[in-house]
Amino acid sequence: MVEGDEGMSDALEMAVFFHETYERLAPSFGYATREDTKQFDPSSNNGRLMQAVCAAWIEQRDARIRELEEEIDRLKTAYAALRDGREAHITKLEAQIAAHEKVCAGVWVDVKERLPSGEPAFYWCVIAHENGEMQKGEVWFNGELWNVWGCVVTHWLDAKQPDEGVES
Repeated sequence: MVEGDEGMSDALEMAVFFHETYERLAPSFGYATREDTKQFDPSSNNGRLMQAVCAAWIEQRDARIRELEEEIDRLKTAYAALRDGREAHITKLEAQIAAHEKVCAGVWVDVKERLPSGEPAFYWCVIAHENGEMQKGEVWFNGELWNVWGCVVTHWLDAKQPDEGVES
């Protein structure tokens, strides 16, 4: 190492490391270095050039690190937004499920259990849309099928006997 290397700049430290490693490995590759350059001289033209090259490499590396750190921050922000959006969506779905379960308790009839019998008529129904939204409304039942498009009736209530505890 160079004498008095306390507080050595990164470029100088790298240049010294490069020079010493080069000198140590050169014989393994059948290369003999010059006797007058075996000791690194940071004030020589070659020493200053090595430091400038190392400083340029360090600057390029640091710029790339900054770019990567910015990308990491951007990805963290995007992830947080997706996570928050997903959690909000889950909360909304849980509320809809709870409301659906409350509506369907007791007086509402699950279509899997039975369908209305008798004359075709309109019935109050719980309707599940393809997008997961749930709603209530009147739906025509023709005696065999519900007259709905793009959704499914999950529960029904005879429209002639509306449930007073359920808002539409």
